Amino acid sequence: MNTTAGEFCFTAERVILDAETFTPEQIYNLAPQISSLVYAIKIGYCSDLPDFHLIENLKKAGFKRVWVDHKMITGPGNAGLYAYVAKTAGADIISVYASGGAAMMRAVVENGPKEIVATILLPTHTEEDVRDIHGNAPDLAVRSLASIAKGVGVHGLICPNKWLGPLASKEFAKLKLVASGLVPPQKNLNLPPELSPKSAILNGASHLFITASLVDQTNPRETFSLIEAEASVARRELLGIKVL
Repeated sequence: MNTTAGEFCFTAERVILDAETFTPEQIYNLAPQISSLVYAIKIGYCSDLPDFHLIENLKKAGFKRVWVDHKMITGPGNAGLYAYVAKTAGADIISVYASGGAAMMRAVVENGPKEIVATILLPTHTEEDVRDIHGNAPDLAVRSLASIAKGVGVHGLICPNKWLGPLASKEFAKLKLVASGLVPPQKNLNLPPELSPKSAILNGASHLFITASLVDQTNPRETFSLIEAEASVARRELLGIKVL
């Protein structure tokens, strides 16, 4: 599932639109232009909103998959219950913090929807944070948490682009590798490498998180066109084709 030059052809359908900060109305307003373009839309809520039919309505709006992120790090019993509720409400994907441990993640895999994705680290984590929390350098912490997640049967891993390196290996090749902490490209603006979709693809990402609030609200299709253009350059570099 990870990126290899010979088989990887990026389209916007490998983008997960992170709409956690949007109201349902904001998402519905954006849906006609971009719902068919993205792999999934991620929300941070499910049955705990008055609008219990949110997931159903998002699918009616054209989104192929709805990803629910409960920021889950709890005991296995609660984790399994949250996962089951999300699945019952129609969620296609649910994420869970790998740092919650094997038992918690296993409960989510056993009770949740078809796709379970483990969050390894957060974009806001500094190297010092990682050492304080996990007692290891980021590359060692990433590999350790990802190995635990893979062992319980998750289907993908989420990691900040700056620490993707340890995951772009044969050990994790069958898992989706989702890069977080990215900024969509803009014309005439050079992004720092760690924020760039192109950089994430070169680092092995198969899918990209893009925050909905950073998408051009007046012309969202332009944002996705620019992402695809960056991806095309990345793929040419992976293939060793000189980019003029």
